[in-house]
Amino acid sequence: MAVAVVLAGCAAGAVPPTNPREELRIATNGPGIHNGLTALYGGVILGTDNGDGKACFRTRQADQVPIIWPYGSSARRNPLRVLDAKGRTIAVDGQTVNLGGGFVPVQTGHLIGCGAADTAWVAN
Repeated sequence: MAVAVVLAGCAAGAVPPTNPREELRIATNGPGIHNGLTALYGGVILGTDNGDGKACFRTRQADQVPIIWPYGSSARRNPLRVLDAKGRTIAVDGQTVNLGGGFVPVQTGHLIGCGAADTAWVAN
């Protein structure tokens, strides 16, 4: 009987419990890259925890543009949020933000955590 219970916990599709302190990977700029873009983009942040150690943050506007964060940024859970390289919270799922930066084409057509994308907002 105990064997059946153990095997049931390993069934295909079983999702391991999440750790709220686990660092989630998000789309970021490379080291030393300063985009020099100075536009302002604001809106409500929509964060998605993919459950695979990655997350995506977009704006809730109709276009739901994915955001590329400054180098060293990461995300955490509870609440789902973006931290800068020094560990300070810079965006929280559901909150309104104003981000300096600009729109850029996504060269690879894919962003970490966000999947397919043609355009993204690169935040300063």
